[in-house]
Amino acid sequence: MMKKLAVLASVVAAIAVARPALAQGPFADVPTDHWAYDAVNELAKQGIVNGYPDSTFGGKRALTRYEFAMAIQRMLQEVQRRIDAKTGPAAVAPDLSNYYTKTEID
Repeated sequence: MMKKLAVLASVVAAIAVARPALAQGPFADVPTDHWAYDAVNELAKQGIVNGYPDSTFGGKRALTRYEFAMAIQRMLQEVQRRIDAKTGPAAVAPDLSNYYTKTEID
């Protein structure tokens, strides 16, 4: 009985220790206590960075120029999407047909 209780306590302790790892974001190699954890997860959430097929971010390896170009391109698309959402077509070309010019008034 004591062995079963000891095994159960060990399993519960292992789950409690592993729980923070289970609550991680999209990348298995970015620890929750890493200083860039929030930034990496936000960029992943917005689709700016995707990581690798094995669900890793590869934060300790050098970024290639190709990877940098893809991230910048995705970021610029997101910025443009937000600008378009705020301005819309009406803000680009306002309807001025109800206004008079200075020469028409004089």
